[in-house]
Amino acid sequence: TYYPNIIIQHGEYNPLQNDLAATISGPFEAMVGSNLIYTVTAVNLGSNSQNNYTVKLMQEGGVEIGSIDANVNLQQFETASFDFGWTPDDVQTTYFWGEVILDGDENQANNVTGQIHLVVEPAQFGGGSGTENDPYQIATAEHLNNIRNFLGPNYSGMYFRQVANIDLDVAPYNEGAGWIPIGTEATATSFYGNYDGNDYVIENLFMNRAAADTGLFGYIRSATLHNVSLVDVDITSTGQNTASLVGAAMDSAIISGCSVVGGTVIGGSQTGGLVGHMRLNARVDNCFSNLYVAGDFPTGGLVGATGHFNDSGDITGCYVLGHTTYSTPSAANSFVGGVAGTLWNSTLADSYNAGPITGDYAGGLAGRIYDGTIINSYSTGFISGGTGNYHGGLVAQNISGAFVNSYWNIETTGVTTSPGGGQGLITVEMLQQDSFTNWNFTEVWQIVE
Repeated sequence: TYYPNIIIQHGEYNPLQNDLAATISGPFEAMVGSNLIYTVTAVNLGSNSQNNYTVKLMQEGGVEIGSIDANVNLQQFETASFDFGWTPDDVQTTYFWGEVILDGDENQANNVTGQIHLVVEPAQFGGGSGTENDPYQIATAEHLNNIRNFLGPNYSGMYFRQVANIDLDVAPYNEGAGWIPIGTEATATSFYGNYDGNDYVIENLFMNRAAADTGLFGYIRSATLHNVSLVDVDITSTGQNTASLVGAAMDSAIISGCSVVGGTVIGGSQTGGLVGHMRLNARVDNCFSNLYVAGDFPTGGLVGATGHFNDSGDITGCYVLGHTTYSTPSAANSFVGGVAGTLWNSTLADSYNAGPITGDYAGGLAGRIYDGTIINSYSTGFISGGTGNYHGGLVAQNISGAFVNSYWNIETTGVTTSPGGGQGLITVEMLQQDSFTNWNFTEVWQIVE
């Protein structure tokens, strides 16, 4: 390390008494309207303490962006950092530097930092800078589409917030194959960011594709989707992992407070109303769907398939009201579940299905459970269809599944058995709180007796 303030005398060194230096950090690229923060740090390299100095952020052309008369006491080698905000209002290239000013500074050569060069590009969103406290604002279909420019793990800390209702029934999103999913399976092009629907709706999502991973978001990893509400979707795909919101959710992705109401989802294998396939500890919490869902093996009213051999995809606090069925070309041996097509090494808790289910292997909550667990959940939707009639009040096929305090209505479902466990009740019993052992009727459930 080079210390320009050290004086060598007879093999020893003596620091200067008064010497403040400066460093700078901040963004190198941004969009018009972004709220940028540049940090100038003062460091005391002298032997005397300092508490009366000025820190500045400067821009190309000698423009002073900000000046702070600092009274932070600095002992030798201590530092203090000062933030300066700046918002570009047009496309440009410019640069910034920091300065620290101290009366009597004995080494002014290190008072000025190096330059940070900034490239400002056209705005892709309605505002914001993409941070958690200042997310990019999504107000139009074009803004929503521009999210695909921020894919891959380098953008895992990027935040987006919807600030208006968005109608996708506009060109080019309502033409040809329709909307192109945001994110693909490749790591570099998966969505890793954080999207908050903010209780606004996205309506008229149209997709007609022959590829895998079909949904508003195609493939997400370690991402969060919160309070996203879809209305009147029209989705058709012959590929695997088809749904309205997310085709495939992986790597501890969290989907919470999301919904889809109205329309259809018709897909190939692993088709769900909201999510096609989720595993590697992805989660769906407090979500619901109410639409027509049809797919190949397996199909679920909310999620097509969850989990795998050594990982999970848990569902908690969710419900389904729409019709879930198999696709016509593959009626035989299809696993259709009111909430999940298959529940593999995963947990379904505090959830219910009230929509009809049609399939060869048709279960009120899951088509097939494999080393999974169903806890404090119920089904009331009518179950029908298929040639073999492998129907179950909770699941159609059980492979080492566990059932804890879960029930189905034998009158409304038309089914009196369920492989592996669970308890069938008549309608009167389904309306009595005492029928539901160890259910939380204070914070989770409500019942009108």
